[in-house]
Amino acid sequence: MIALLATAFAGTCDTPLTSGELRDHVVDATSALDRADLEYARQIVRELDDRLPCLDHAAEPRRVADLWVITAVIAFAEGRDWEAPLAAALRVRPGVDRLVGRAHPMYVWQPGPEPERVPVGDLPTRLYLDGSRTETLPAGPGYYLLQKTDGEFWDTRLLRGAEWSNAWLQSPVEVPPALILDGRIALLLGAGGVAQTTSWGDMGGVSPFQTIPPVLEDPGDWRKRPDGSELIPRGSYGISLGGRGWLYGPVGLDVEASVLFGAGTYQRAVRGLVLFRGGHAQVGAGIVGADAVVYRWSDVVPDEPAREDYDTLEIVATAAFLPFVGARVGLMAGSRDQAEALVDLGVRANGDVRADTDFTYVFEASERTGISGLVGVYMDVQRARFRTVDVASQTVEVTSLQTGIRLGGRYRGRL
Repeated sequence: MIALLATAFAGTCDTPLTSGELRDHVVDATSALDRADLEYARQIVRELDDRLPCLDHAAEPRRVADLWVITAVIAFAEGRDWEAPLAAALRVRPGVDRLVGRAHPMYVWQPGPEPERVPVGDLPTRLYLDGSRTETLPAGPGYYLLQKTDGEFWDTRLLRGAEWSNAWLQSPVEVPPALILDGRIALLLGAGGVAQTTSWGDMGGVSPFQTIPPVLEDPGDWRKRPDGSELIPRGSYGISLGGRGWLYGPVGLDVEASVLFGAGTYQRAVRGLVLFRGGHAQVGAGIVGADAVVYRWSDVVPDEPAREDYDTLEIVATAAFLPFVGARVGLMAGSRDQAEALVDLGVRANGDVRADTDFTYVFEASERTGISGLVGVYMDVQRARFRTVDVASQTVEVTSLQTGIRLGGRYRGRL
């Protein structure tokens, strides 16, 4: 079929057509017809013809119906075919205001049977007809507002007495140059452990690769020193803030900062990566890193003589932020990158390593706000060797593991 499109892009869509703008245009055109200002109503319809391809959301069906009624009234005044646009308006909203008096032919006119609906089959995009999701389209020419979306971008076509094109339906949405902004905030809930080797020997230090117990409820609490072979997990909780920008097409920047609390202290982690994407894959390079915390046991003698001596956990040193040269590989799937699996690997010149793995699923967002919830799992492993600044001349090797879940929200928009 040959598509006779009544409108096309009059230029680039520097700004999207919002629902408020569409409503204002329809209201202004209706007011113009109420006061018999036909020329001004024509001008508004011409402006809409230019701006409708810039819609960045599914049009409201009632606004589409009003637009077809306005088109019908103008066509009647000009002696052209008014029945087809009025039939389109009644198809969308049977009770639509026809904008004419009881004596007018349009007031009592009723359309014939609707055209046969044709299945459109499997499409690479979601299809909307006059503002409503559809999997079928009327056969033959007519007045239609057709839209398709990949979940990120929209392509809108306004047909006036024309047939829809199967080639257009089967083609992907054209992606205009744009900056995609992706902001995230999440609560982190997890567990893990810390193993460390120090040069303190038996001088009150932690025995090699002894696992640190959970956070103490109070600094004055005491606990019996666990067996060095016993695995005691370290609980943690925290928050992460992240932002990502994609300059469509392939170049992006990903920045994220998080802080985890547990075992009486906190651990900060940061990553900043330049990204490149192709299809559903992404790779990147930049900086990843985190704090490393050093612990030791110190003696605590209870007030009650009958009780044994206990040892309590003391934080004696925190390393400065340790930067790693990092690289990323990742996969994305679904509209708006709904599912994402990432692996970030970092190394230092002395052989220290860090690995961060994340899997995140983002729930379907409002097409008007771009806000959605997210859930994910993460695991971070880091081995770092350094000299402490809090305790003189001490060399420490700390291996830490954290794993848990991520619960939060995401806002995604474009400039």
